[in-house]
Amino acid sequence: MAKSPDVVDALRTVPLFAGLDKRALQRMAERVKPVEHAAGKEIAAEGASGVAFHLVQTGSVEVEVKGSVVRTLGPGDHFGELSLIDGKPRSATVRAVENTTTLTMVGWEFRPLLDDVEITRALLVSLVSRLRDAESR
Repeated sequence: MAKSPDVVDALRTVPLFAGLDKRALQRMAERVKPVEHAAGKEIAAEGASGVAFHLVQTGSVEVEVKGSVVRTLGPGDHFGELSLIDGKPRSATVRAVENTTTLTMVGWEFRPLLDDVEITRALLVSLVSRLRDAESR
């Protein structure tokens, strides 16, 4: 089932996915589902297993670390992309501030894509770039 070009374009804005070609982004887009989150709903819990990536499509969410709000995310912002790869516990709690829609991909839908060498190579290059940026700060 093909997804709209809008989903592919939205995924392209995520730094981790920016190096992927159109074919790879289309394969990812086929695994993305829109999910509705009511205002006040906890989408991710600090310390809980990370199982999904979320790209905010509409609405807004607050990110809390150790009980303090550290930022608000809105349309075009994302969270949980590293959990697609490692499934490690969440470093923050994310809660919908208002009714919010996210484009969501769960890890078990993403991991088979890693069998594609071109996708894995592009993700590794992106991760190394992020690591270099973090080390230079």
